[in-house]
Amino acid sequence: MPRPIIEFDDTLFRAQSRSLLRQLDIEEEPFIRGEAGLFAQTLAKVTPPFTGTPKMAGAGYGTQKQNRQAGENAILGDMRNIFEVRSEGYLQFLERTAGRSSNISLHLRRKDGTPYSIQADEINHNSVRRALNFHESKQNTRGRTPKNNASADDRLTMSGLMWITREIWNEVYSMLNLRVGWSKAQLAEAAVALGRPRPGKWVSRHMRMAQVTTTSNPAVVTFRANGPGLDVPARLKGSVERFRITGMRMKLERMVKREARSAGFINRLI
Repeated sequence: MPRPIIEFDDTLFRAQSRSLLRQLDIEEEPFIRGEAGLFAQTLAKVTPPFTGTPKMAGAGYGTQKQNRQAGENAILGDMRNIFEVRSEGYLQFLERTAGRSSNISLHLRRKDGTPYSIQADEINHNSVRRALNFHESKQNTRGRTPKNNASADDRLTMSGLMWITREIWNEVYSMLNLRVGWSKAQLAEAAVALGRPRPGKWVSRHMRMAQVTTTSNPAVVTFRANGPGLDVPARLKGSVERFRITGMRMKLERMVKREARSAGFINRLI
């Protein structure tokens, strides 16, 4: 399945705001850019990691400490799904016995003579890069690895596992932790390019130059984000759009009322 793509279409924003902007004599282009920035920021806020789907109302990008911790915990869970940790000496023994490091299938005996079997996609006692590539190959379109609730004994004969050393595990975990916040950053960078404040460091460290375009007459703002981890904002895009359009109209209508009061129109009607 292809990974989600999020594109901003400001057609509804322009349709809902045009008459009110004319009443207020507000230039359309900068206003729509501001609304596009709020839209991108809200989408980033509802992009994992988080401990519970955040409310759309309120400022920020959902960069609280507990959300970052949720991302780190998710990495641990994903790694446990696809990696089995054993000592370097034991992995070297398995590799020598099988005569290869992939597609391992062995029938062995424990020290007490009890027979047992082993199956593994790969044996890896010396390469962090191989482990990272294996992790990437197991990710789905959400950027997650398949869930695995097998018992310790069942895991000995499971396919879909790479057996690694504790040292490789620690290195992979450290490197994957550096990726936490990457999905949020895909939308946050568009929000910042459209005038919103920068998010917290664990998200902003992933930001690059967002591809945001703006044209005039009519004012059209576009941005695009795609990649793993964007399935949640892609699913919530319609809800976020409705929320932001409602907020935009309420804001403009309050401005119209203030203009009317300052001109004395409302007092004359009372």
